[in-house]
Amino acid sequence: MMTVSSTSDASAAAFLAAYQVRMLSALSEAEFCPPVPVERILKTPPKLDYAKCIRDWWNSMAPAVRNHPWMIETIMATAFKDQPRRPAMRCVANVLRSTGWTERRDWTRAGRNRRQWIPPTTT
Repeated sequence: MMTVSSTSDASAAAFLAAYQVRMLSALSEAEFCPPVPVERILKTPPKLDYAKCIRDWWNSMAPAVRNHPWMIETIMATAFKDQPRRPAMRCVANVLRSTGWTERRDWTRAGRNRRQWIPPTTT
C-alpha cells in the first residue's frame, strides 16, 4: 500500500512539473514580462536635493529672522513647501548636520524635551 501512494504522489508531482514547464515555454517573453508603460516611468517624481532646498530657504530669509533655534518640523514645513512629496526627516537632519547645524534638546518643562537645531554661526 505504501508504494502505491508514494508512486502516485511522485507521478502527480512529475506531471505537474512537466505541465508548468510546458505552460511557461508556451508563453512569449512579452506575455511573461510585460513592459512597463512609459507614462508610469515619467510620473515618478525626481529625487529631492535636500541641501539645495535648505540653502534656498535659508538665503530667502532676512538675517534678523535667522538667529534662533529651529524645530525640524518648522524647517521641513517651510523649506520643502513647494515640493511634490514630503521629505524624510532623517535625510533633512543629516543635511543639517553636514552644513554645520548643531542639535540640542530643551530639557525644560516648557521645551517638552524637544530637539532644537541651532544654525551655524557666520563671522
